[in-house]
Amino acid sequence: MSCRCRALPRCVPRPQGRRRMPRRAAVRCEIIEERRGDIDEEKDEARIHKDRSSPRAVRGPKATTGTVSSSTSSASKAPATLDIGRPSVALAALAEFSILAADQASGGRVFPVFVDANVHDLVLTTTPLEIREDVFAHLVSDPLPEAALLLLFVSSAVCLTTTRKPPGGDDDDGVRDDVVRRVAASLATCVLAAPLVESALKPFFHRARPLAGATTFSFPSGHSLGCAVAVGLWLFVMLDPTWRAIRRGRVEGTTRGEREGEAPVRREARAVAWFFCVFVTASGRIFADRHWLSDTMAGAALGVCIVSCV
Repeated sequence: MSCRCRALPRCVPRPQGRRRMPRRAAVRCEIIEERRGDIDEEKDEARIHKDRSSPRAVRGPKATTGTVSSSTSSASKAPATLDIGRPSVALAALAEFSILAADQASGGRVFPVFVDANVHDLVLTTTPLEIREDVFAHLVSDPLPEAALLLLFVSSAVCLTTTRKPPGGDDDDGVRDDVVRRVAASLATCVLAAPLVESALKPFFHRARPLAGATTFSFPSGHSLGCAVAVGLWLFVMLDPTWRAIRRGRVEGTTRGEREGEAPVRREARAVAWFFCVFVTASGRIFADRHWLSDTMAGAALGVCIVSCV
C-alpha cells in the first residue's frame, strides 16, 4: 500500500503533461495553417490579377466570369468616339483634294469630262434661270457660311468675356489659356488662312466657271471651303468652350470636371450636321451654275483638312 501511495503522486502528473502537449501542438498547427491559408490567398490573388491582365484570360476554358465581366464593363465604359483631329482624317481629305487637283492640272481629262459635264447639263435642264439666280445663288448658298461665321465670332466673344483669370493671376486649370488658343486658332483660320488659300489656288488652276461671262475662277469653290471651315471649327473647336462658358455663367460654384466637360452633342451628330451644311452649300453653288461638281468637292475636302489640322 505504501508503494502504491508513493507511486500515485508520480503517476498523477504524467497524464497531465500528456494532455498539455497536444494542446500546444494543436495551437501551433492552427497558427501554421492560418499562415499557410494567408499565403495561399495571396498566391490566388496574384494569379487572378495575372490572368485578368493577360490577353489569353478570356480565350481559355478556365476563364472566370469576373474576368469576362470586367473586360466587358471596361469596354462599355470607353466607347469609341469620332475624332476629327486624327491624322488619317486630314490625310484622306488631302488625298481627295490632291486627286482632283492633279486631274485639273493635267487638263481635266477624267473627272470634268465624265462627271462635271453631265451634272452641268442636268442642272440646266431641270432648273429654270430665275430659280438658279434668285433661290440657289443667294438663299441656298450664302446663309449657312455666314451664319457659321457669325456663330464663331459670338462664341469667341462669349468665351473670352466669361472666362477670366483669378485676381492673383494664376490659372491653375489652364482654362483661360485653352480658350485663348481655341479662339485665336479659329479666327486666324477663318479670317486669314482660308481666304489666302483660296486666293492662291484659284489663279494657279485658272479654271473657268460654268456660267458664261464670269470673270473669276472656280477651282476650288470658296463657298464650300468657307462653309466647311467655319461650321467645322464652330462644331469641333468652339462648341465645347462655349457650352462651358454658358454653364459657368448660369451655375455658380462649378467644379473642375464640369468646367472641362463637353457639350451634350455627340461627335457623330456634329459630323452629320457638318456634312449637311457643306452639302447644302455645295448643292446651291452647283444649281446656281457658279461651280462645277469637282470644284465643290475640292473645296469641301480642303476645308476638312484644315479643320482637322486645327
